[in-house]
Amino acid sequence: MSAAELWSNRRALTLAVICGLAVLTLSLLRTRWQLRFAHPSLDGLVVAAAAFSVPLLLGRLGDLLMRKPERWAAWAAAVVLALTLLPYGALALSHGLESLLPSGQDRTLLGEIRATDGVYRLYAIHCNATCPDGLALRKEKDLLLLKAVSTVWTASPEEPAELRPGSEGGVEVARGGYVLHTHRE
Repeated sequence: MSAAELWSNRRALTLAVICGLAVLTLSLLRTRWQLRFAHPSLDGLVVAAAAFSVPLLLGRLGDLLMRKPERWAAWAAAVVLALTLLPYGALALSHGLESLLPSGQDRTLLGEIRATDGVYRLYAIHCNATCPDGLALRKEKDLLLLKAVSTVWTASPEEPAELRPGSEGGVEVARGGYVLHTHRE
């Protein structure tokens, strides 16, 4: 099927709108486990692509609808989504492009410890104005190009810390001889 045929196929456009909305929904959900790409910049770029394409695809789907009430409803939904998603997409795009630049790196890996069902990673987070700086202990499960991420613990900006195995299993975040956090499985 050529690109022109896909552009005029209602089923393909409907599926694309649903997939775009699913990507946006997954990016906004704050659950215990979140899906992220292995390379952080892809998170922002994929969300931006979905945010920009959903209103466009919905408007095109409205063009293909035969009955006027359905056409107007699709166009109205496209305009409302465009007003809300375009700023969100612009922020996601800027975050994705910024993390591609060497100076835009927002996470510094401070340590990692393998566990039976994943990897604990301690990051120093530097986000400019998009999120607070600090430390983040995350449990990550690698899945091909994606990873399931669960934030276990966060702290306000501290001096660099280290991740080490805990005395009773689990992991500890420490700075010098002082233990900032202990996490057991």
